[in-house]
Order: sequence, then structure tokens, then C-alpha cells
Amino acid sequence: MATWATLGRVNSLRFAGALGVASLLALLPSTSGAISGAAQAASVLDGVYTTEQAERGQSLYRRHCTYCHHDDLLGGEDLKVVPPALVGLAFSDRWVGKPIAELFQVLSTTMPWERTKLAPAAYADVISYLLKENGYPAGRQELPADLARLGAIRIVATR
Repeated sequence: MATWATLGRVNSLRFAGALGVASLLALLPSTSGAISGAAQAASVLDGVYTTEQAERGQSLYRRHCTYCHHDDLLGGEDLKVVPPALVGLAFSDRWVGKPIAELFQVLSTTMPWERTKLAPAAYADVISYLLKENGYPAGRQELPADLARLGAIRIVATR
């Protein structure tokens, strides 16, 4: 039969264990918040493409996009539709505040206009080139062609 002293020690151990678990749980929200906050904070200012990827994107752009958007990426009015500029205020007015996934979705479903679509990786390369031409820094990892991952990267104003 358990004595009051034995029961007291058991309850003390339970309390200490519960207190330890509660202390650890109290730490988890701040840690997971920092992790999710870091993931949400990813932006094009973080270097989300490589220089090599932007170079491939430039080559693809010249082959598939200059007909409408021209070499200077400023678009024009010489077609039956008016292709928008892809740099400067035209770019930032349309895309700042949105995830890269939206840009990827628009390009991959509508461009090149009335021509054969490109492979997903090619669209990521072209977007890398557009980011470079809009003054965003290159990094060490290539921009993925994955909508879920692109959804976590925001287009923000350049500094």
C-alpha cells in the first residue's frame, strides 16, 4: 500500500514532468512562428535565381518573346494586341505584392502568344531573366518550376 510520502513524491514528479512539458510547448509557438515567418518572408530580394538561369532565360526570351515584347522588354503597339512592358513601372505595377507563382501561371498559360508553349523549366528561366532585368539580385539556387514553391516567394519593390 502506498504511503502519503510515496504519493507526494509521485505527484511532485508528475508536476515537474508536466511543468517541463509545458515549458517546452511554450517554446514551440515562437520557434514554429519564426520558421513559418521566414518561409513567408521569402521575396525576390533574397536571390531566388542564379546568374546562369537568367542567361538561359535571356536566350529563351530572345527566341520566343522579342517578337512582341522587343529586345528592350518594353513591349509595343505594332501588333493586333498591345504587349505590355516587362520592366520598370509596368512590371512593378502589375506584379509587386504578388507571389511569383502568379507570374509563372500567367506566362505558362498565355505565352508565347499564339505559339507553342514552352517547358515549365523554360518559363522559370525566362522569369529569372525578367527578375534580373528588373534589378533583383541573383542567388545560389535556381528558381524552381514548381507552383507550390513559387507561391512562397513574393515579388516586392526593388530597394
